[in-house]
Amino acid sequence: MNEVFYMVYMEGEGAPTYKHTTKESAIKEAERLSLLFGKKTYVLKAGLCIEPAPKTIKTQLVTPQAEDDLPF
Repeated sequence: MNEVFYMVYMEGEGAPTYKHTTKESAIKEAERLSLLFGKKTYVLKAGLCIEPAPKTIKTQLVTPQAEDDLPF
């Protein structure tokens, strides 16, 4: 399922973390931050999510050789 959300990024600052559910909410926050800190802000829209496929874990037993530097 693709979830659309918006985030606010302020130039020169860390990565955004809060997900706004509406464009209007993100714009309002971007304006507030821009006025408060005197920096450019950007409203970013995400609409596509890529998730990793589940992996099958396989266990393979390995017998150490005499020349290995393993302590076990």
